[in-house]
Amino acid sequence: MITQSFHHDLLPNEPIVVATMHEDFNFARDTPAAAQALSEILDSFHEPVYYVNDSRALKPDFSSLVTALAQVTRGDLAVFKHPNIREILVVTDSSLLALAAKALQQAQYGGMSASVYGSVDEALDYARGQINQAHM
Repeated sequence: MITQSFHHDLLPNEPIVVATMHEDFNFARDTPAAAQALSEILDSFHEPVYYVNDSRALKPDFSSLVTALAQVTRGDLAVFKHPNIREILVVTDSSLLALAAKALQQAQYGGMSASVYGSVDEALDYARGQINQAHM
């Protein structure tokens, strides 16, 4: 799905979904639509996938980020708890977004597996390495 503020790419023949958040992504306005789109994609998989979230264009404030974390980890929009997410790989150069990714590992956000990378290529290298190890 492509919108002005975000889009998701499914990598061919790989259990990897890459979300790109554009600079006009507004957490309050766009998180519900992004979560719904991701949920529909995840529902189409028959195995857990690596979710790469490229957030380098975002400049969030603390309040909206906390609200968005709550939305994607609790209630009807809790897409980050979807059984088809193997691991969340956040690509960012923002210390606030890196802190949010680490918060996903805490119990109140579900104790999810999440890590931070400086580039999409680094995140993809990690995911592909994990996939290759699993198939050995």
